[in-house]
Amino acid sequence: MPPAPQAISFGGMKSLTRISALIAPMLVLALAACGEESPTDDDTTEESSDATEASDGAETSGGDFCATVAEVSAYFGLIEDGMTADSAETAASAAEARALLEAADPPAEIADDWAGVTAFYVAVDDAFAASEPEAGKSSFEVLGDAALAIPDTVAGAENGITAVENYAETDCEGGAAPAEAADLDGACGMLTEEDLSPMFASGVPEPDDRSWGPDAQECVWENDRGSIVSVMYQSREDFTSNFLEASGEPEFTVGDVENGEVHPGLYGIMSFDTSGSSMYFTVGDWGGVVGVRIGEDGTPAHDEPMAVEYGRKVVEQLS
Repeated sequence: MPPAPQAISFGGMKSLTRISALIAPMLVLALAACGEESPTDDDTTEESSDATEASDGAETSGGDFCATVAEVSAYFGLIEDGMTADSAETAASAAEARALLEAADPPAEIADDWAGVTAFYVAVDDAFAASEPEAGKSSFEVLGDAALAIPDTVAGAENGITAVENYAETDCEGGAAPAEAADLDGACGMLTEEDLSPMFASGVPEPDDRSWGPDAQECVWENDRGSIVSVMYQSREDFTSNFLEASGEPEFTVGDVENGEVHPGLYGIMSFDTSGSSMYFTVGDWGGVVGVRIGEDGTPAHDEPMAVEYGRKVVEQLS
């Protein structure tokens, strides 16, 4: 198997960073609270003049920029699920986000970082423009090779996220609202039917609970065409000795996930299948594996991004 480039969990690529969800989870939560009202028509002539001068100086005021970030973040919600999101909605959201990002006039100290985030959305928008988004079909189903240019923009976007997030923390009022914790029901409660539907077009199969107890959880969804999604997690100590210390070199790593490693094969508590692809992770007291195989044989270029996409969902649930 060829070496994996940096990648995002979107369309058959291997750039598996927090940008999976197309940057939204980190950027939305960090910046959504930045929004301040931009100057209104009731502002004085002097205030309007000052604002114009600031704009002409190629640097918006902190309040203006925070308002811009808040406006942009309203569009990120549609793309939080990356490949599993509806392709038509995701394409429209990416295009609108791109327009707002390109129109913004960020403060000078983060202008280059803002450009890095913008470049990512330009690449995503261009990928959708070269494909055929369709309501009811996931981005995973429609993008394919149209997204091959996206990985080149990932490093700049990662740096941009960090810089803009730091700016929001120090220069924008308010704070990010914590994500609402989901009700957990063991491994079989980690993924919803909506999450799984892109993998199982003819209907999500019933989950097969293979757990050995509360500290050794496993669930598998498999249809008659051989497609599989598996979720397994156990105590961090057991996972470290049973998997992390016992496994060979990963195909590539997922930088924003603790011990995020992508390996070939499907892993269970007491089982292994050479087909498919899986992502390791540790979070809190847990360590686990999320595996995906599309069809009876699977294809790494397709299985890997889905494994990481689902892996991130599980990590979020266990956080």
